[in-house]
Amino acid sequence: MKKLISVFTALTTILWLMGAYLVLPVKAVTFTDGALARETDEFDVYIIKLVGAEKFKRLILNPDVFNMYGHLKWSNVQVVADGTLADYTTSELVREINDTKVYKLYPDGDTGTKKWVDTLDCFTTQGYNWNSVYIINSFDRDSYTTA
Repeated sequence: MKKLISVFTALTTILWLMGAYLVLPVKAVTFTDGALARETDEFDVYIIKLVGAEKFKRLILNPDVFNMYGHLKWSNVQVVADGTLADYTTSELVREINDTKVYKLYPDGDTGTKKWVDTLDCFTTQGYNWNSVYIINSFDRDSYTTA
């Protein structure tokens, strides 16, 4: 019996060290609309947007932008396993709440640029999705320089 326990312990230890634990079922993470998330090995925080079956994520540019939104709390950021957010389409389209202009964002670290999508034809030609447009405040919009 001691030999059987030793063999079992040795095999389970070897499998664990080899990464066999990765094939075990893992509880799926379910986000609600407006949830905040970042992956374990990343600093970037994303805000989740759900429209029907479509799932989007948008990078929050930097801590100043995050803090400018009074309803966002650092304690609400869910830290999830790497790869969890891969099923979410990255949205780089925004519109300031009091403006009709849609901008495409080009983040670069804690800074970035924005470019106005100036016509409906341009929007549709680029294959953009209206559901992916995030509504933001002016501080967030103005944190990007105009390209």
